[in-house]
Amino acid sequence: MAVLALGTLAACTSDDPGDPPTSSPHTASATPTPSPTPTREATGPLARPDLSREDEATAEALARYYLDSYVHAYATGDLTEVRAFAHPECTFCADVVRRVEEYVAAGRYTSGGALEYSDVLATQVSERMFHVAMTVRQEQMSVHDATGSVIASYAATTYPAAVVVLYDSGEWQIRGVDTNAGQ
Repeated sequence: MAVLALGTLAACTSDDPGDPPTSSPHTASATPTPSPTPTREATGPLARPDLSREDEATAEALARYYLDSYVHAYATGDLTEVRAFAHPECTFCADVVRRVEEYVAAGRYTSGGALEYSDVLATQVSERMFHVAMTVRQEQMSVHDATGSVIASYAATTYPAAVVVLYDSGEWQIRGVDTNAGQ
């Protein structure tokens, strides 16, 4: 399942978000009232960080941006930035692409789930590799089907995360993401 709750990703990895919520029986009203047609939230493109320097601050900015791009991809189906920075050997990145493509094929999308970062520590661990450790707080998120109905909801959560960022030949890439870091 393409759950955006990064901190609960390991616990929520089935390809099925579960049965859609069932409604309780109700009595029909005498005068039917039309219900509004559900619509996706308008989500514009994310602003890329300045990637012109090779340092810890840039690695940190890219790590945050990549995780925000991940949330954006599930909401919009737009994988442009996820793909742009994914290292060919990043299994997390490949999994995100596969799962978002499955969501798009099924007409699913998400709303909510914005990320906030704290306790961020970027460390250069080799000539071209950086490790970015952080605490991530993800807001409540809902999964919608093709009609816009909510088929799953996830409470806000906080979890540790680690992102491995590479800088090679003038290019920044995400080598890996671990959302169980420190657990």
